Amino acid sequence: RFNGNSVSKYNLQNGFISSETVFGEKHYAVESCEISGGDIQTVFGQCTMDLSRCTFAANAELMGEVSFGHLNLILPASAKAVPKVESAFGSVDIASAPNKDAAPIIIRGQVSFGNMEISYK
Repeated sequence: RFNGNSVSKYNLQNGFISSETVFGEKHYAVESCEISGGDIQTVFGQCTMDLSRCTFAANAELMGEVSFGHLNLILPASAKAVPKVESAFGSVDIASAPNKDAAPIIIRGQVSFGNMEISYK
């Protein structure tokens, strides 16, 4: 699919964020916006997606897919991640705590031979 080439791209359109990082390392600091959903994929690479300046629509869900890589998802402290992620030889870690009155954000996806880390800023 990728012919062994490094691929890094990110797109934000109509409140939906998507990114794909393959065979590389990328750090995205997303400017202030409202997010209604997203799909973040990391394959044989590392991606940091900093959404700390964003707000989230009610019922917003993010999909994170990691295969042989690492995804660091940084959320604002006003949002509380609710991980519903399947893992096979991988893990989902929450590195810090949100505000006590934070609104829930569902994080769905899969982690295979990798790691998804969620933190707050």
